[in-house]
Amino acid sequence: MKFADFPTAESVAKAFQGEIKGKTVLITGITQGGYGAEVARVLTLFGAKVILAGRSIDKIRETAKVIKKETPTAEFRELVIDLGSQKSVRQAAAQVLEFQEPIDVLMLNAGINYQTIRPTRALDLDFGGGKDYDKWAAYAQSKTANILFAVELAERYRDKNLLAFSLDPGASATSLQQYMTKEDFIRFHYAYHPDGRPKGDWLGTVQENSATLRSFYRGYVSYTLSSRCKDTQRERYVDQNGSYLVKCQVTTDPEDLRPYACDKECARTLWALSEEIVGQKFDV
Repeated sequence: MKFADFPTAESVAKAFQGEIKGKTVLITGITQGGYGAEVARVLTLFGAKVILAGRSIDKIRETAKVIKKETPTAEFRELVIDLGSQKSVRQAAAQVLEFQEPIDVLMLNAGINYQTIRPTRALDLDFGGGKDYDKWAAYAQSKTANILFAVELAERYRDKNLLAFSLDPGASATSLQQYMTKEDFIRFHYAYHPDGRPKGDWLGTVQENSATLRSFYRGYVSYTLSSRCKDTQRERYVDQNGSYLVKCQVTTDPEDLRPYACDKECARTLWALSEEIVGQKFDV
């Protein structure tokens, strides 16, 4: 399905509200002013139950309060998780396994910076022992890793009725922009004025850019959860499993997705490295 050039999360969700109602979705990165909070708002608006996952219980409850004001019948669960702590992650995972209801969709949206930059090639974990560390290069590598993770996850669990996608929601002035400095704005002088004002009209709203997250959800549930999904639709989503989305559409354009960011060998290498780091094997 095609949408307008600048659809909102709500307009995309409205088109697929039948697939959303009654589903349970876990969302990370749900601080007010960001994509996760907007997607959570829209999902509950159309009848989904949402698990709000974040490291601050206060921010979780703040988002829940805002959503409840608009949708009093909204259903939530709270899940405290610090993604920078393996102990916290394992505790949260154990808690999720105790939930009575199955989780239909994971939307892994949490991040530590906001601006999308072209991915860098090398997976140098310590950036030369810290001497070569650059926060923007590190951010770019983390985005490459997100894409490669989805590629390998899709490959490993293809026969388990699981779909995985990565996506670029676009650029918005989310709550994370507060961490950008004057030096950052000068560095990206082609996009910003020194005072932080964007140049031109490239900066979208959180509501518009959350639509791409909604399209990811649409693709997932249409394949795995909707009994009305036709065989041809199922085949199409299977063929696109592991894909990268831009502006609500799957893309292979090298301007949007560099070849190394979807390289299957790189994806396997990263998966093995991740297992080594966390000290656990994740076999199919």
